[in-house]
Amino acid sequence: MSAQNIFSINRKKLFLVLIVLFAVLVFAFPQTTSAASIATTGQSADGFLCSDSWTTPFMSTAITWATNQGVPGPDVLNMRNDIFSFFGAPGGPEGNIKTLSDSSGVLSWNLRQVQGIPGDGQRCQARITAATSFPPPLPPEITIDANGNDPETITEGESVIINWSVANNNSGSCSASGDWFGSKNPTVGSESQGSPSAGPYTYTLECTNSDGSDTKSVNVTVNSAPPELTVTPPSLAFGDVTVLSPSLLDFTVTNTGGGTLSGDVLSAGLTTPEFECLSNCFYGPISVGAPWDVTIRFIPTDTISYSDTAIFSCTSGCSNADQSRDVTGNGVAGPPPTADSFDPPTATIAQGSTVTLTWTSTGADPDGCTIDDSTTGIPYTPLAEDGTLDVQPDSDTTYTLTCSNASGASNALTSVITVNPPPQITDFRATPDTFTAPGSSILDWDSTGATSCLGSGFNTGGATNGFVTVSPSVTTTYMLTCSGPGGPDHVLTVDVTVNEPLNVTLDPGDSSVVEGQSTILSWDGGGATSCTGFGFNTGGATSGNVQVTPVAPASTYRVTCTVPGDSDTAEVIITVKSPAISISVNPRIVIPDRTIVISWTTVDMDSCELLDPGGIGVASGINSSYTTPAITADGTYTLNCTALGELFSATVMVKIFSPRFEEI
Repeated sequence: MSAQNIFSINRKKLFLVLIVLFAVLVFAFPQTTSAASIATTGQSADGFLCSDSWTTPFMSTAITWATNQGVPGPDVLNMRNDIFSFFGAPGGPEGNIKTLSDSSGVLSWNLRQVQGIPGDGQRCQARITAATSFPPPLPPEITIDANGNDPETITEGESVIINWSVANNNSGSCSASGDWFGSKNPTVGSESQGSPSAGPYTYTLECTNSDGSDTKSVNVTVNSAPPELTVTPPSLAFGDVTVLSPSLLDFTVTNTGGGTLSGDVLSAGLTTPEFECLSNCFYGPISVGAPWDVTIRFIPTDTISYSDTAIFSCTSGCSNADQSRDVTGNGVAGPPPTADSFDPPTATIAQGSTVTLTWTSTGADPDGCTIDDSTTGIPYTPLAEDGTLDVQPDSDTTYTLTCSNASGASNALTSVITVNPPPQITDFRATPDTFTAPGSSILDWDSTGATSCLGSGFNTGGATNGFVTVSPSVTTTYMLTCSGPGGPDHVLTVDVTVNEPLNVTLDPGDSSVVEGQSTILSWDGGGATSCTGFGFNTGGATSGNVQVTPVAPASTYRVTCTVPGDSDTAEVIITVKSPAISISVNPRIVIPDRTIVISWTTVDMDSCELLDPGGIGVASGINSSYTTPAITADGTYTLNCTALGELFSATVMVKIFSPRFEEI
């Protein structure tokens, strides 16, 4: 084969290699590049000038080299790197082409070309270096602040100015979001947001160019203006007020600042007992302009003049100090009161019954009335000028009403109550009052004021005191009725509780669970009066449900329930599974059209299914393996396993080996 034919064949091979190399470099170096065309010429020993050109696949950088045309013998161009080799005619001198790559993104080639008949010593040499740079991407970089700060805090009424600058964004765009909006200058800007009301604000700026994007925010907190305490009128004058008679006047508290106002009437003021803050003494929160009425009560105790000072405080950070307001008033005398009515004048009641005494008066002090008890000698006082009083005398009693004010006492009125003592059961009990069948109980009773007592469910023989033994087979209520001349019959009951033998149950809900999973325990005390759990808390309840989380490998739960004289216990054991999956692939990286083996083992699984990359089930079993068909593409195999209804998954990734070819 001639040298020309060899060179032609090698050119075709070189073209194919260059296409592959171009694809590799496009995906390996996707950045924007600059290309340089370097024409190199050389002179051979016999003076011939060699020239030709070749465009490399390296980002279209042009390489020009010299050849010795017109001289007998083959032209030989030798280039070599770790991706491809290109040789001239067999036996021709070797040259080399070498690719370098460093952080600057520079690619260099060195070329040696030999021409002429091998061994004739004539050669034309050229050294060619081509460099391609890959500048890094330059996404935008945002700087943003509010009033020169990030974050910023201001008070209501102050303004907010958002300032921003953006590097690397001359041909980009910017837009606002959050508490502002719209397109913004892509490089630098300043924009007033006015004077916002109290609250938090976030101003976000997003900028984008061909190399990427950036988003930054600045937070602004606007605090409320402080409240201001205003109290009107400047003073209160009660004038003349009858001694021990109340008089009410109001101060009005108003917030004339901002935010909300809270405070109280301080105890340091109104030290004179005749003056008192009666209502709304703790005020707030009061919004701006809203009135709050504080009521002051004046009750003079003597016929003199009184004065004091009310001090109004602010506890919510007011802009001004506490406010003091004067109060004045005079006490004047009035006529003595009169007792107008006192009912009932007379009445007869059974012992233990209640009678309601009702009275009215005129001119009495607010708490100026008294009712005396002739039996106990202890008066009911102080009482209002008009009112009612429930009394329950044990014997005949006379009640006497009198009222008073600063000018003296009223007339006296009486109510005479006659008391007839009724029969009274003083004791009726069962010992014991609860037992587990079979058993018995003793009923014991005593009474006063009774002439006879009758039992329901047992026989008293009419005795007003005594005891009997009863043996009920079920829970029974016994009733005792005692009668006498002093009033209605007196009736009492007593219960004797009969318990069946206990039958305690404990249901685990699930006898097996996955580790970390919960189940519901249910228990029933079967008539018990209390139950105590082991491994869980019953809260004393005799039946119920509780959620528990057993611990591997198993957990024991127990409940013990009791009634007086009996107890019973139930127990369950819940096993705990700890599911696990181990999956492997051999080989992990496979040559195209070869098969692989996927193997797996599991712990505490009920079933497993292997899905191919298309989600189709291809194998099953909790411990198994699967040989795939010929692999043609990267893919992920998924193993789905279940344990007690819960899904567990594991995956393996298969990758296709992509070899690099070298022309030899």
